[in-house]
Amino acid sequence: MSKRVLLFVLASVLMPFCISAQDYAVKGSVWDFDTAEPISSAAVLVYQITGNDTTFYGGCSTDDNGSFIIGQLKAGNYVLHAKSDNHFNTSKSFTLSSENVKDLGKITMRAGKGDLDPAITAVAAKIVDYFPENVYVDLGLSVKWATCNVGADKPEDVGGLYAWGETDTKTEYSYATYKFSVDGVRGNYTKYSDKDSKTVLDQEDDVAHVKWGGSWRVPTRAEMDELRRECNWTWTTENDVKGFRVSGKKEGYENNSIFLPVNAFNDSVAVATLHQYPEYGVYWSSTLSHESGSFLMGGWDHANGIWFCRDASMGNASYRNEGRSIRPVCP
Repeated sequence: MSKRVLLFVLASVLMPFCISAQDYAVKGSVWDFDTAEPISSAAVLVYQITGNDTTFYGGCSTDDNGSFIIGQLKAGNYVLHAKSDNHFNTSKSFTLSSENVKDLGKITMRAGKGDLDPAITAVAAKIVDYFPENVYVDLGLSVKWATCNVGADKPEDVGGLYAWGETDTKTEYSYATYKFSVDGVRGNYTKYSDKDSKTVLDQEDDVAHVKWGGSWRVPTRAEMDELRRECNWTWTTENDVKGFRVSGKKEGYENNSIFLPVNAFNDSVAVATLHQYPEYGVYWSSTLSHESGSFLMGGWDHANGIWFCRDASMGNASYRNEGRSIRPVCP
């Protein structure tokens, strides 16, 4: 591996965690052709093609599920090379133009002797988690807002539904299944209660940070309030999905916007029943309602968020066990 390439990859480690709205990313997974098993620790290298020239652009190694994501790419033509010690090398060409995240799907490799350079493995392994597949938009606020929800592939997708402080989706959103509930009882919690006086999610309980890594996180109550007050909200339908197009008010940011879709949310306290309200949207913040000046309800039972319908958007507080969407932010 040349020093020039090595320095390029090392420099990639230091790049910002968020990807700007003008950048692109490519993702996929690498699998064994014969066994149909994912290949972990394979080196995935991306080269940009310009005319007759091919320039190394970036790379990473696959995770335990054979998955990879490489970001901060520009529009253009590329070729991807997958390399593994125990497999023959394979390549795949692709073009980045309209999709912010290009999904190459499954890339298969046949068993055999590869030519994986140990230097590539050592460096690529360091950067596998540093390229989230999502992009942000600068609305002229204190933080930048992601263009899609956690678990969504595009802006109009609902994504996953998460109880407050939980990092996995589930089929039942009751206090019996709530992570921090003691004996399944509302009002008695192992964390974020009068036992520790914590009112804002720790990183380990922040689903945006856990799923996307880097500096992504669930927005605070204050940041959601800023989004409501300092942006223009326009009710619209995009790709057959209703929601709000939220655009910046400040000069120079008027053309920057995100789409917040209506979503299915689980509002059952006892038995999980998923309700689809065609013109309602609810999103969690990272802040409990225990603080003074909360949107609605106080106490340790409720967490803040945002609620909207076609006629209005407002702050909202609900029981922590409810399943809601997450729209991440980054600095």
